[in-house]
Order: sequence, then structure tokens, then C-alpha cells
Amino acid sequence: MEEYMQDKDLMQKVNMLGSMSGQMQQTMVMQMVQQDQRVLELFLAMQGMDISTMSPEDMERPEPAAPKKEPPKKEEKAPEDNRTPEQKEADEWKNKGNELYKKKQFKEALEMYDKVPPWAMFL
Repeated sequence: MEEYMQDKDLMQKVNMLGSMSGQMQQTMVMQMVQQDQRVLELFLAMQGMDISTMSPEDMERPEPAAPKKEPPKKEEKAPEDNRTPEQKEADEWKNKGNELYKKKQFKEALEMYDKVPPWAMFL
């Protein structure tokens, strides 16, 4: 390693790699390693890995981990409907009016909205 660090050209390449990140860094490492195997050794040493102690199997790419299976979701009960009968009826008129409005049946929609009591317009 020490003699690698004396090579200014090599150290310039490795320092440049250290300043990069992500996909760009990976691409550049692969290109430079094809030209000079020492780049990989120094780059891994910068990451805290000693390549001299690694076996060829260690150099192989690890297989991606299988995605974690989420436990089945428990079906949640629908919240209890605490509306009064008058509120339920008002909501029915509003919903009917909304459906007619979506169909561009404006006159009929207004007739449904007119059946909704004024107190229930903003519930």
C-alpha cells in the first residue's frame, strides 16, 4: 500500500473517486479498475477494507436480499356510524345531488340539494 501511495498519478485518480458518490462513482471505479487494479485496492482501503485478506469469493457481488414480506394486515373495522337519522338522510340527498352533478344533470342535482336541510349543508 505504501508504494501505491507514493504514485502521485494513482493517488490523484483515487482521490477523485473519493470525492464522487452514487452511480457516477461506481461507473468510474469500474472503468479505472480495468486500467489499473491498484485503484480498487486503494479505494477499498479508503473504505476500511483490506483486499489482501479477501478471498476470490469475497470479491463476487452479493446477491440482492429478498424483499421482506410484510405480515398480513389485520382488517380494521369500519368506524361506528354515529350520525343521527336526520344526518344520514341529509347525506343521502347530498350524495344523490353530487352524482347527478357529475353527470352534468344540474337541474336534477339542484333538486336533490334543495332537499338537504340548511343545518346539514356543511357537515
